[in-house]
Amino acid sequence: MTRTISRNGRGRGHARAWASPWTPAVLALVALAVAGQGCSSADSKSLSHYTDSQGRACHIQGFEQPDEPITDKIDVLFVTDTSGSLDQERNAIADGLLTFIAALPRTTDVNVAVLLAHGSRSAWTGKLFQTGDHEPVVLKQRELSDADIRRHLHAKLTAFGTDWDLDSDGGEEGLFSTRELISGGRLGAARNQGFFRSDAALAIIYIADENDICAVYPAGVTPVPDPEEREAQARARDCGGVSPAGLLEALADLKGDQPLVVGGVIYTDAGSVPPGAENEVGYGYTDVIALASGLAVNLADVGGIAAGLGSIGQTSAQEMLLYHDFKLLYAEVAEDTIKASVDGTSVPHTYAREINTVHLEQAGRFGSQVAIDYCQSR
Repeated sequence: MTRTISRNGRGRGHARAWASPWTPAVLALVALAVAGQGCSSADSKSLSHYTDSQGRACHIQGFEQPDEPITDKIDVLFVTDTSGSLDQERNAIADGLLTFIAALPRTTDVNVAVLLAHGSRSAWTGKLFQTGDHEPVVLKQRELSDADIRRHLHAKLTAFGTDWDLDSDGGEEGLFSTRELISGGRLGAARNQGFFRSDAALAIIYIADENDICAVYPAGVTPVPDPEEREAQARARDCGGVSPAGLLEALADLKGDQPLVVGGVIYTDAGSVPPGAENEVGYGYTDVIALASGLAVNLADVGGIAAGLGSIGQTSAQEMLLYHDFKLLYAEVAEDTIKASVDGTSVPHTYAREINTVHLEQAGRFGSQVAIDYCQSR
């Protein structure tokens, strides 16, 4: 289930010596295990097997929380719909970035980039966006002032073509463009520009005022009419093999043992969508955010965008500290058999079948022992 105001994680990093920037208050929150969700799954440290009374194969996977924060670096990627109707909201997002950064530990090394949600006919699909040679492709906090980062982000989120004439209906292919960015030579180019650092967490924030073109609508939902029929053309051309679960798995594989956070600034429910135009719930984005146990900020509340980005920043800080998602080694899981414990105490969990991952909000503290006990249905 997507949470309005979201998160994600994956993998256990090697211990590194550095002075902890985490405040006692943050560490206390972790010790109480009251927050933290993500899509970065820890590696199993132990595995045992048994057969239950129904003859099903059952398994207990053991995991260990790190003994210090996973990383002090984060790459933040804004993936934006480029329709002109979003100018006000994109400006609010650029202003809200500093709220996101303020929620991180004070010594966090932050890099920021923008990806346009363009289709395969655009020169910008799958490429980090730059408005001109005067502007850095990647905005690096170690090199730029906060004011300069905000100024450049304003430009990156507003000064672009809409991709209207190239049949992506104004730039509504965020999932496709993300997949293209992490594929082949485009990934190498982004790394050379200082993004997708191997030792950094990754936060992806989708910005859209309607569905992703590659989305599958929920049962019973009637799509908003597309008078120009550009969405159907783009879907037929670009959406083969694009799915929220597949994209999330590819992103998790890319990050390996570093945290992965997914959020969005989208319309989160039908009741908040303003009438007119082609405004719509951000289907497709809602799916990948939900699978990542992520946080979706409601686009309808422009005044609340900065606070929502601050919440995603808090999520990112928590994911950089501990693991909250645990990948199961065996598929065909009987969901009602899953039991989770931290340091020997049972804790609530959620299970995402599409990515075979158990998520814990109560994830323990540094060095905690996590056990996931489950049986296969066949």
